[in-house]
Amino acid sequence: MAFIVDTHMHLLAADLERYPLAPIGGQQSPWSRGASLTPEQFIAMMDASGVAKATVVQASTSHGYDNRYTADSVDRYPDRFVGVVCTDPLSPDAPDTLSYWIKDRGMRGVRLFTTGGSLPETYWLDQPETTPFFQRARELGIPVDIQIKRTGIGMVVNLAKRFSDVPMLLDHMAGPRLEDGPPYHQAQALLDLAQYPNIYLKYSTDNLREAAKGRSTPQDLLRTLIDRFGPSRMMWCSNFPASKGDPTDPFGSLVKLAQDTLAFASPDEQAWLLGETAVSLYPDLRKP
Repeated sequence: MAFIVDTHMHLLAADLERYPLAPIGGQQSPWSRGASLTPEQFIAMMDASGVAKATVVQASTSHGYDNRYTADSVDRYPDRFVGVVCTDPLSPDAPDTLSYWIKDRGMRGVRLFTTGGSLPETYWLDQPETTPFFQRARELGIPVDIQIKRTGIGMVVNLAKRFSDVPMLLDHMAGPRLEDGPPYHQAQALLDLAQYPNIYLKYSTDNLREAAKGRSTPQDLLRTLIDRFGPSRMMWCSNFPASKGDPTDPFGSLVKLAQDTLAFASPDEQAWLLGETAVSLYPDLRKP
């Protein structure tokens, strides 16, 4: 059986007195309103679906920069999870805040959230004010998740050049347009990122669904990306519970979609995309 890692999912606290809502942008994401997802609930879903490990990404449009629920959950189940926090790289104490979550709380990555939920698109990512933050990420040896829209890819290029030794993970692949199909001229800005070896692609359920529209197929998209980036720079994520599948099996059907889509690929390519790339970036996933 393949070693499967879900590289992007969100836990949501049920105890809102202990873990209050504080969404970035001031408005909670619609998918998370009134919802909760405990680590125990998600582990049961993982076990039922053959998923060995998961990267818990801070639900920033619910709990904002208060990463305690993510960190506490990972503390309880370090054999199943690694944690990715969300912090404000523009705050005066940004580097030390990042060090706290990584060194003191054992988190293994950070996500920069420039758009999504109730946030309009913002363009601060590559500004000089973020330099101390990226320097600290380099010192800590952690990957940086980046959520942008496709119109913000230029910022990632600038950062990839300045911090070529910092792995940068492009969440949802920056939402490329795919309906034109191969060779995906509309997604040329995304494809051009292959020249920067520290840029990795996180393709999500949303991307697979978008790739099934127009002249595109999910298989065409992944074949194009594997040939351009190589399998060791790509990884699958469910985006659960922001993305859900069949109501009878909302998580397991997303895992099946990922596996079925990759049926065309070689066993080695499947291994990288479904787990090994994640392990290369988050060595704690190797824990038995």
